[in-house]
Amino acid sequence: MRLAQTFFFLCLSFITGIALAAFFNLPSFIAWEFFILGLFYCFIFLFFSGWSKNILTLGLCLLSLSSAIFYYQDRVAGFEQQKINDYLETAEPLDILLMVSQEPDVRSNHVNLTCDLKEISFEGETISVSGRLLVVSYRYPVYRYGDFLKISGVVQPATNFGDFNYRDYLRKEGISGIVYYPEISLVDNQSLTNWQKFYSRLLGFKEQLREKVNQYIAPPESYILGAVFLGDKQGIPDRWKEKLNKSGLRHITAISGMHIVILSTVLVTLFLSLGFWRGQAFYLTGLVIALYVLMIGLPASAIRAGLMVFFFLLAQKTGRLSASYRAVVFAALLMLIYNPFLLKDDVGFQLSFLAVMGIISFLPFFENKIKTFFKGKATTLTSLIALTISAQVFTLPLLIYSFGYCSLVSPITNILVVPFLVYLIILTALFLLAAFLHPILGLIFSWPIWLLLHYIVLIVSFFSALPLASLNLSITWFGLAIVYSFLLFILWKIRKNTN
Repeated sequence: MRLAQTFFFLCLSFITGIALAAFFNLPSFIAWEFFILGLFYCFIFLFFSGWSKNILTLGLCLLSLSSAIFYYQDRVAGFEQQKINDYLETAEPLDILLMVSQEPDVRSNHVNLTCDLKEISFEGETISVSGRLLVVSYRYPVYRYGDFLKISGVVQPATNFGDFNYRDYLRKEGISGIVYYPEISLVDNQSLTNWQKFYSRLLGFKEQLREKVNQYIAPPESYILGAVFLGDKQGIPDRWKEKLNKSGLRHITAISGMHIVILSTVLVTLFLSLGFWRGQAFYLTGLVIALYVLMIGLPASAIRAGLMVFFFLLAQKTGRLSASYRAVVFAALLMLIYNPFLLKDDVGFQLSFLAVMGIISFLPFFENKIKTFFKGKATTLTSLIALTISAQVFTLPLLIYSFGYCSLVSPITNILVVPFLVYLIILTALFLLAAFLHPILGLIFSWPIWLLLHYIVLIVSFFSALPLASLNLSITWFGLAIVYSFLLFILWKIRKNTN
């Protein structure tokens, strides 16, 4: 077995260990059994001649798997042992010094502030603490990233909503508790690091872009543009979220893996069609994606998706399909080392991974089928159709499991809309540049943007209003496993017939 293959199996083993610990809450003694068995196999290979190197690989994989279980359990223990957890059941208000550590999440009638803890004062004692709290406050006055706040309120543990595990969802973000509508005062004379200052300026620039969008583009088109270009999906009203769900286009409003996967592949196709070499197309696409993630304020979902897509494109640059699998798995490994809670509690991470794996696995098959349908003529449109179908094959079962619906018109609406996303983003960048230069230029450049957005709004409105646009479906974990096993079987048959 080659070194690259061995490393690939080690990465898979670590991810499997995280999955076992997260989904099945394995006790420590099972992890120790895996660890001891792994040492045993390594010992046999090292001290007894004649054994295959596969025995060593198996031993190393078991060690990697057990290490992942220990790592996950250690991160869970560290989260639960934070000092702030001692105050979650305290009914008395606490005086807390904290810093707004993410861009405020503005809703219709309140704002969610994710804050890093600095100090807690209780019963005359002030102590330094670490961790995060979610502060739910009124929309006004306005607070921004980097603001230091002194709040007085009761810290409450998260409460689950039905089947939705809200506590684990917040744990994914490092949030230990929630403070609802506390007394808040802004604290001056607090310093930020250079990175925090840079990020604060970046979010300030994003706010200026948001103001330009709302100045020139009216709702509902501004809802779509704000989400697609700036990641402001929370600004979309519930009725439009429902329309996007029914039409199968909700994913275009989320700067997540599926969004950036589609965008990056469209960009590569565009650059190649313009005559660039594959290597040049790779570097240009990577540069555009990096600038885009920076411009929208470095949301965590976009960073994760950008990292995964970068490794995917890097492997595609070599033209080796197996390298693509290894690259995506390695990207997932890096993200899970940084935050092991993503695998179970972050649907965006799951969809990012599955979208890329679907493209790698099924894109060549669907490209050939569509090329045959169009009598051997491959165009940018046919590539985009194959791309969209490939991404949805692996993500649709998880979407049904997570959200309980299936859009029957999704294949049609995605073909009608997705090819225009890259043009929408490019034209929006030109429009915003023109708007900063002169108001009249901004008005002129906003017209083609509005036409594209209005076209998307019409598609969403028309298809979501159809009687059978979507179905409410549910699937269990067991059913989900069967569906993905069937997809893997289909993939195996395709590969077997191809070879």
